[in-house]
Amino acid sequence: MKSLSPKQRQALEAILHCLRQRGMPPILDEIAEAIGVKSRFGAFRHVRALEQKGYIRRLPGPRGIQVLKDPSGNPLPPEEQVGYLPVYDRVTAGPPVLAREEVVDYVPVPAAWLGGGEGFAVRVASDSMVPTVYPGDIAVVRRQPVAGSGDIVVALLGDEAVLKRFAREGDAFLLVSDNPAYAPMRFARGETPRQDFDELSRAAQGGALRQAQGETIRILGKVVGLLRRFNGSVSSQ
Repeated sequence: MKSLSPKQRQALEAILHCLRQRGMPPILDEIAEAIGVKSRFGAFRHVRALEQKGYIRRLPGPRGIQVLKDPSGNPLPPEEQVGYLPVYDRVTAGPPVLAREEVVDYVPVPAAWLGGGEGFAVRVASDSMVPTVYPGDIAVVRRQPVAGSGDIVVALLGDEAVLKRFAREGDAFLLVSDNPAYAPMRFARGETPRQDFDELSRAAQGGALRQAQGETIRILGKVVGLLRRFNGSVSSQ
């Protein structure tokens, strides 16, 4: 394990202090103030060095820091090995490294949920996945471009993303709602609907399958966990 410079140790201690006192990592401006450097870039250099030396992992978003080891190089206990993921109300077209201004919150997520990968979280608005996922739930998503049958995914359809269950049917793909009020939709390889997915599927009756035509489908990630609020407290699933 590579040793830390005095400023790098200060930066790591500032990150840990913020995590333990406020429940979230600091932003770069806060790190800069804590360690006595004049700019965000100065703080960033020390944060990048901490990542290169294996003490932290950087995640998307301005508070995207997961601490892996304490200043002495010892692994953090499991209960402290969490990442703080940005929460989005919606996901739009473009790379799944989403704009900072679209972030509505940050949530702590056990590092094991992401399996060493990157992730983001989405606040669910639709009832199309009830009774598995309810409106208001926060879906934790591990970034990956592929999915297996039965996985719940965030899929990009045109310029909007939806939360559905992925399935295969011969050479075609299905995006399926757990709520029977929404009909499954079938896609030939590489095709998605041009219209809004939920509007089309809500209009279907009796679970009739709808054939989609149009642009390409893209898997942004697999749902690996849910955060749900019960009577003012947050529960993980």
